[in-house]
Amino acid sequence: MASLPAEWHAPRRLIVAHSRLPRLSPSAWHSAKALIRACQAMSEAESGPLVRMYKASKERMSPLSDPLDVQFPLHRQLSSSREEVYSDWLQWVLEQVSDAHELGCILGSQNLCQTADPHGRISVEREVPVEHGYTDQTGRLDLVVKQGSRWLAVIEVKTRAYEDTDLKKHNGYRKSINSAETELIFLSVNPPSSDPFGFRSLLWSDVCVTLRGIAPLRLERERLLATALILAFVGAVEQNLLGFVSPEPTLPPTGKVPRMVDHFTKAQMEVDHWRARNQ
Repeated sequence: MASLPAEWHAPRRLIVAHSRLPRLSPSAWHSAKALIRACQAMSEAESGPLVRMYKASKERMSPLSDPLDVQFPLHRQLSSSREEVYSDWLQWVLEQVSDAHELGCILGSQNLCQTADPHGRISVEREVPVEHGYTDQTGRLDLVVKQGSRWLAVIEVKTRAYEDTDLKKHNGYRKSINSAETELIFLSVNPPSSDPFGFRSLLWSDVCVTLRGIAPLRLERERLLATALILAFVGAVEQNLLGFVSPEPTLPPTGKVPRMVDHFTKAQMEVDHWRARNQ
């Protein structure tokens, strides 16, 4: 019997997989269709508010624009697998901000806001070697936020899916850090499903929301270029890690709209917070 052409291999696997699916009863199909219709209706209802919030964001960021205006998925260097690139860029962003209170808010750290010297210089170091990592191995910390000799925070960065075994090195990292004031932060796309060994979960979406809130306060001429690069970082994270797309000229797929509405709503609240604080 002649073998199938190569282009038929994927369709054949799909047909075989479909044949193994459990047969659903008519009532189950009706429930599934009802859920799909509800999701579609929700997205259609929220598409209008999403476009309005997006336009408001573009106006807020003038003379720049909203971070989703640039198509970062076209940039191979910024794929989600390039974890070291996002760590390097995050280091640069945190050093540009430098204000202790703003840094604490970006990292979701009340401790950093309260304990850091508001007048002292803050630095961020990459790939800091430590005595312990995985069992019987040394380790390297992705990011360390320092003020003088004080370690204010340690940030472990994840941009893609990971196994629970990847978190075991955190136990070694904790043994290597002697100061009780050092906050341990695990930055990822989704919350960890298991204990990250004493590291506090921080989501990339929350980092982006705070940066969106701070950016309109940094649009004066002397900081405009740095702010543009910070917003470019936000756009790369939101598109490549969170899966967001610009709602103009074409609306995002149905499943993305509610998440984007939540994201833009939080960003607007963050903008209002920073404006009130700086009045």
